[in-house]
Amino acid sequence: FFDDAAAAAAASPASAKRPSIPPPSVADHDAETTKRAVLDLSRDGLDGDVDVKAAYNAELAAEEASMKAAAAATDEKTKTPGAGAVPRGFFDDAAKDARARGEARGKKKTAEETMAEFEASVAEDVDEVDDREAEEAEEAAIERAREEAMLYKEKLDELDRLREAAEAAKKQREENAAAAAARRARATIQ
Repeated sequence: FFDDAAAAAAASPASAKRPSIPPPSVADHDAETTKRAVLDLSRDGLDGDVDVKAAYNAELAAEEASMKAAAAATDEKTKTPGAGAVPRGFFDDAAKDARARGEARGKKKTAEETMAEFEASVAEDVDEVDDREAEEAEEAAIERAREEAMLYKEKLDELDRLREAAEAAKKQREENAAAAAARRARATIQ
């Protein structure tokens, strides 16, 4: 709401020296965000406040140094002593992995050895699939039995309803026949 920075400084001299909100730490932002914050401070007329810029620069330098140290520690953990640039286990194939790291590899495997390793690795998967299929077949059989039992109960209920309807119809016919016989008997008496 102030027209310029001078009017704002005149209105409140304490706010012209330092921002009212403390600057965010580097841990909360990346380097680009910090640079933008320093540029914003410069644009807002706080470029004379060297302490703010120095604090941002110090925090930025400390963060970059800690990131570099962490990256170096990670690199050292994944590499083998005397190895190339590729960490152990980078390639799925052990021969390619050893070659990439500059390690000598023993003799090549024969086709039979490779096939035996493959069959051994697949055997576990096949057993799991067989077990899963057996469980699914058992669950399907149980579900089918439940459905058949429900269908059987529904049919029994329908049969009972039909029997009751047949008995009611038979009783109605008997009552109608008795009523008709009574009318004929009255008609003949009169």
